[in-house]
Amino acid sequence: MDLLMDLLPTTPWWWVGAVLILKVVEVVAVKFTFTFNINQGQESKRKRRKERLQAKCPHAVPIKEGGTLGLESSFLSPSGTTAWGVCRRCGLVTYDMRASEHMLERYLNNPDQYVKQKKAFDKVYKKLYG
Repeated sequence: MDLLMDLLPTTPWWWVGAVLILKVVEVVAVKFTFTFNINQGQESKRKRRKERLQAKCPHAVPIKEGGTLGLESSFLSPSGTTAWGVCRRCGLVTYDMRASEHMLERYLNNPDQYVKQKKAFDKVYKKLYG
């Protein structure tokens, strides 16, 4: 019996119990602090990707005029309104149609820039919609 008592630590048992209880409380506190809602996280990620998609959208659609290729603005104004437009590709609502016309002229003068922007848009679109 004395041999068994020599193997046991000299630390009081209440001290070990108190440390175990504190560890359990710590684990519970961390669990409640860092609870992660998966649906909320996915919705937040989708919202950020949608904003990135709208930023990368060239807001122009290639068209064929006669025998040449050209670009047309992808903004449509709902019937009865002329002050704002909605992009057909990304859903961006704009109240400044002059900026979209300026962007369209820039793409017409530099088609390589349109191709680069379109590739960036396609990459983000693929991530968002698969």
